[in-house]
Amino acid sequence: QKVEFSEDSQLISIGEFAFSKSSIERINIPKKCEHIEEGAFFECILLEMVEFHPNSKLQIIEERTFSKTSLKSIQMPKHIKTIGKDAFSNCNLLINIDFNENSELGLIGEQSFMNTPLIEIKIPDHVKQIGRKAFYNCRCLTNVELSKNSELISIEDYSFYYTSISSIFIPSKTKYIQYKAFIRCEKLENITIGSKSELYYIGNCAFFYNTSIKKFKVPANVQFIEKDSFDGYNLELEYEENSKFRF
Repeated sequence: QKVEFSEDSQLISIGEFAFSKSSIERINIPKKCEHIEEGAFFECILLEMVEFHPNSKLQIIEERTFSKTSLKSIQMPKHIKTIGKDAFSNCNLLINIDFNENSELGLIGEQSFMNTPLIEIKIPDHVKQIGRKAFYNCRCLTNVELSKNSELISIEDYSFYYTSISSIFIPSKTKYIQYKAFIRCEKLENITIGSKSELYYIGNCAFFYNTSIKKFKVPANVQFIEKDSFDGYNLELEYEENSKFRF
């Protein structure tokens, strides 16, 4: 089944669990829709395609909105500011998420893409927080792209647990790498830190079980590296000039 709205639709919101567990396969979201509420398409197991108007005004995708659907790919509208908790979690066919080049996204919420087969993702520059377990257990995820202009401040607990990334760039404005953020990223070899890094805190077990990491350069602003932040096997720590921290 396909759900369509007219070009001049005045719909501004799709309510909580509006289509949840229904048999829809495709839907186009009208231009003026600004808000998709919690669970609107939760467990629509036949839903394979969601199309947004080219000039979509959508700003918020709430909790569990598309969780447990059959989406394979999705093109996110420019004005999206928030992707809520579990928004796309457990979408077992989802391999691709594309963000607009000028995306306004500021928050990738908790568990938002947890347990999906995403292969790569480019994090929009205005994202300030990657939430707890955002990409948890995304075992096919090999590439996470963050630009030097990224405004990312915090990478939360378990954000990239058990992914297959081999390298990661930590932007200059990132201050916090939280508890177990990259634990069990067993293929992770290279961590690159942006110039004039503001990194302040590396949490407990942040890079634990990552025995492929051989070298890490501690930025000058780092004040705390918690217990077992790195696995420690043959790890060589270097310190930026003017760094006062010693591990």
